[in-house]
Amino acid sequence: MFKHVRFALVASLVALFVAGYAAPAVAAPSAWSFVDVGLHLENGQPLLLVSGDLPEDVPLPYEAELAVPSGTQLQWIGEILGGPPAEDPQLPYVKTTVGDMDIYKFTLTKSRTAQFEGISTGMTGTAGEIQNTTIRWTAWQDLPSVRVSQRLPRGAQVAQASDGASMQPGDETYSRYSKTVTNAKAGDVVDLTFSYTLPTSAPSAGSSQSSTNVIVTVFMGAAALLLLGIVVVSMRQKAETRSPEPVAQAAPQERPPARQQPRAKQKSRTVEEPAVEPTPRPGFLRPQSLIAGALIMVVVVAVSALSSSGSVKNGRITKFFGSTSPCSSTSLVLMPNPGVDLAEQGKDIVDAFSGYDGIGDVTLTIDTSTLDVTFCESSHTEESVRQIVEGTGLVSLAAAPIASAPATATIDPTGTRQTATVDTSSESFDPGTVILKAGLPSEIVFGQAAGCITEVVFTTLGITQPLSAGQTTVTLPALEPGTYAFACAMGHQTGSVIVQ
Repeated sequence: MFKHVRFALVASLVALFVAGYAAPAVAAPSAWSFVDVGLHLENGQPLLLVSGDLPEDVPLPYEAELAVPSGTQLQWIGEILGGPPAEDPQLPYVKTTVGDMDIYKFTLTKSRTAQFEGISTGMTGTAGEIQNTTIRWTAWQDLPSVRVSQRLPRGAQVAQASDGASMQPGDETYSRYSKTVTNAKAGDVVDLTFSYTLPTSAPSAGSSQSSTNVIVTVFMGAAALLLLGIVVVSMRQKAETRSPEPVAQAAPQERPPARQQPRAKQKSRTVEEPAVEPTPRPGFLRPQSLIAGALIMVVVVAVSALSSSGSVKNGRITKFFGSTSPCSSTSLVLMPNPGVDLAEQGKDIVDAFSGYDGIGDVTLTIDTSTLDVTFCESSHTEESVRQIVEGTGLVSLAAAPIASAPATATIDPTGTRQTATVDTSSESFDPGTVILKAGLPSEIVFGQAAGCITEVVFTTLGITQPLSAGQTTVTLPALEPGTYAFACAMGHQTGSVIVQ
């Protein structure tokens, strides 16, 4: 009897030891409700963005983790507050490597959204005109929803598709090719491998107006040197033509000896002097003159093209600063300060954006005193653009639009459904807060997508709805009292649903 009891006790201890040893190897479910893995090409480099969203009921501070493929070069990791990117705090972290993934552990204290930004190699490549992408991402924990995507220039065509992936149109500059996996288990690999072709009109990475200016400048220098050479050669030829070779003088005849007897009659000799050809007058339509005239015209056209960048043309001043993928834009109303003439000093306002990353086109319309700026939201917000303009000291800006008051949903006469509307024409969610009644299904009508709001994501509810096709209705189930956040795909524009 005692022998059996002792055996059972030993077996129990061994089982507890094995279970305790193996427990760390079993991935615990993650508190993330949604993880987004996105690849962007920024200035020719593959920038990998991995973000996670916590449900509203998860208390802060919270110790969280994000995983990226091993070898990804960290650029930034921190909390996303939903305001200007410059105000997002960077977080201290602890990095470990498990298999082919690097895991970053950190503590969220202010926000329920975290993001990793890094440069990843080996995910993109080219084969002639075909662009190839392979994103292999391994879930390190159980996750309710994972999306893997790449942002492509608008008009790009998929040559070889990836299973389960689809193209979602963005704004006028880019589209997104993505696939979403639900209920991913620890160790599952999400693979997005596809190839595509760029639109013929799309500028190559890193191209800008400045490169065109350099080419024009080099061409002008070469043309000027060639023109100078033609002028020098023409002058030398003219000098040689006006100075003929001297005529050779005839040698004097020697007298015959005094005592020499005359011979028979001889024909007298006449010394003929060499004829001097008349100096030709230079012709007006010589080849050198034609070439020189053509080069002068080319230089004049090149100077005109070079000087047109940033100059007033058709009442506008336009300049391109080289961002390859601006995902948002803003239009500002300028109020010139006393003594400022936009036609004369507008170029200084446009040039104020020089040196800032993520700026695309800047156009100043003189007649309407408006400034249109395209920018990438990973680098700028409308507020940072306003600060750049006001920093010139030349103009003041109209007040920024005030956020709309929360909207309360309308309950239909049957009392079984409620409806609210959210506008997106300002490239933000307006209103940003919607109030619903608890226990009733609801419909929220979102307007046509604009800027980077190509889709709306309710992370805690597991709902992702594209908005680019026009007015879209998102159906929500009957909800318990609480706050449910929603955001754009990048998490820069946010809103919330308050259920009472």
